[in-house]
Amino acid sequence: MKAKIRSPHPAFSFRARLTALTTLALITLAIAISSMIVLVLEDRTARTLIGQGQQVVRLLADESRLALLYDSSENGKEAVRRALRFPGIHAVGLYRNDGRSLLLSPLDAALPALSGPPLPQFLLVAESNSDWYFAARVDTGANGGVNPWNPLIDAAHPPSESIGWAMVQMSKETLHEVQRDVLLTAAIWTVLLSTLMVGALRGALRTLSQPLTDLASNMREVHSGASYSAAPLEGAREIREIADAYNHMMIALAERDRALRNHAERLESEVLRRTADAVAAQALAERESRAKSDFLAMMSHEIRTPMNGVIGMAYLLQETPLEMDQREQLEVIISSSQTLLAILDDVLDMSHIEAGKLKLERAPLALRQLIGGIQQLMTPRAAEKGLSLITAVAPDTPPWLMGDATRLRQILINLVSNAIKFTDSGSVRIEVGDSEEIDGHWLTISVIDTGVGIDVRQHNRLFEPFSQIDGSIRRQYGGSGLGLAICRRLVTAMGGEITLKSAPARGSRFSFRVPLEVTTAPVAAVPGRRWRHTTLQDLRVLVVDDNRINRRVIVQLLAGRGCQLVEAGDGREAVTAVEQQLFDVILMDIHMPELDGIEATLHIRRMADMERSHIPIIAVTADVLLEERQACRNAGMDGFIAKPFTPEKLLQELAQRFTDHAGLLPSSSSSAATDDIAPPATH
Repeated sequence: MKAKIRSPHPAFSFRARLTALTTLALITLAIAISSMIVLVLEDRTARTLIGQGQQVVRLLADESRLALLYDSSENGKEAVRRALRFPGIHAVGLYRNDGRSLLLSPLDAALPALSGPPLPQFLLVAESNSDWYFAARVDTGANGGVNPWNPLIDAAHPPSESIGWAMVQMSKETLHEVQRDVLLTAAIWTVLLSTLMVGALRGALRTLSQPLTDLASNMREVHSGASYSAAPLEGAREIREIADAYNHMMIALAERDRALRNHAERLESEVLRRTADAVAAQALAERESRAKSDFLAMMSHEIRTPMNGVIGMAYLLQETPLEMDQREQLEVIISSSQTLLAILDDVLDMSHIEAGKLKLERAPLALRQLIGGIQQLMTPRAAEKGLSLITAVAPDTPPWLMGDATRLRQILINLVSNAIKFTDSGSVRIEVGDSEEIDGHWLTISVIDTGVGIDVRQHNRLFEPFSQIDGSIRRQYGGSGLGLAICRRLVTAMGGEITLKSAPARGSRFSFRVPLEVTTAPVAAVPGRRWRHTTLQDLRVLVVDDNRINRRVIVQLLAGRGCQLVEAGDGREAVTAVEQQLFDVILMDIHMPELDGIEATLHIRRMADMERSHIPIIAVTADVLLEERQACRNAGMDGFIAKPFTPEKLLQELAQRFTDHAGLLPSSSSSAATDDIAPPATH
């Protein structure tokens, strides 16, 4: 259906509009000329009248000298009467030097007050819509000379000393009359001129516009769907040129229309082909992304499982008598394993972020507790290099905020770890502040170090994946180059930004700000399942894992603490063991043959025996994905330990289940950070 195009001025023809515009232009021109004449005449008249007013006030000042000198109003009355005889003078006043009036005429005259005699001899001191006010200084001598009538004046007053001033009020009525006369004359001429021009234009425009009207009629017929017919070449030369151009345009449009139809058909075919290619490419990219994520998740699981045996056995070996060189070699094994695990965590995190699988939690978080936990965790590492780790939280920072505590902790641990790594002396400082802005509440955290610093040209490069300043940094300090890239993407996902201020040999300041909603402390949970024990001695533990080495690590670690241990190779054996024996806690692997850890947990939670169905179950798995943790929570598990784990991590998780767990952990456990079913921080 063809859209009907309406004229923007359907009620007026071209001829009527042209007539109106021409008439308006003439009227505007006449008004402009009249206005200029009025302004010029007004200016000239005003200058003449102001000159007259200045002359009157000067004469009044000369004639009122004796009256002001002897402070006699009688002597000034004649001068005032003569001044009032001048045209337009409405009021006259004589004033002493201190501003008091000597004589006013009329008595109720409202003349403007002056603070003293005017500095020039005479001037225009004020003006209103209806009047001018002139003032002139009155001196002791005429024009600055000696008074010829009273030589004694010079003995009392120096020549030309001011003794007061005179003021007159002059009306603007004459000026207003000139304005009215000029405006009336201009209006009459404007009306006469416009009337004559409109009559002349109507006849001329009628002849000029008729060919245009015929051309417009031809255009409307073509628009309505009629076949094209050539416009007649009539009228003035310019109109004939328009009609000829219109005819050529219609021929060109017809040819272009055919070309456009052919091109549209080809384009539609090309769009369909490219759309199919884009859909196929997108599907391939999504499959490749999923395959990469699945591969990394599988490799993470497969690497973490044997790594758990390596690290677990290494920690157990630490508890045995060793030679000094053996202990050093063992520390190298543990340190290298932890480095490998950190790189694995970074790669897995980056994969999830790039695949769009990053999900942020919204839960109340205790900010000061979070900062304190990071300080407690990282202080031993800083102390190894002789550094001090300082925290400073602004007093007005809200105690509780709504956000993802785990991801905030991950960002901070990355930044603090880097600061410690690249600082050889001095300190690392964590500063926390907040601000209220138009778009909400913003939390700002800065990590400041006194380390080697970074050239400003390298700042942006640092936040790119697998990027470091140069190869020497990687050789000297190590690292995968993913930590800062992950920090930036996490901060961006939270709706914030991260910045860097640094210079070589002057330390660095990494700051990030994120919008977090202020909230209140969560309602304290009702105490859940608690064990009857107050120590690990005689604690009944069921260890469920299909990997014999992982079971052996846990068994040897807890056996040394006096626990009673039972092993199960899969979920089905675990369910059978729970049916036959009562346990205090179950350490459950997730991925197992026969029956996995999730299904086994669901079987146990559905048992009729309340004491057995409420046994605390802690997941111990190499799968650290957020989806896996959520599945554990949904199945009814009480805690989560990611493989590989340290003895401190396992003992910390167990100790949290006791009413009184002080003294259960080794002295190094204070530096361990644990979470209840939450994603691990990337180191």
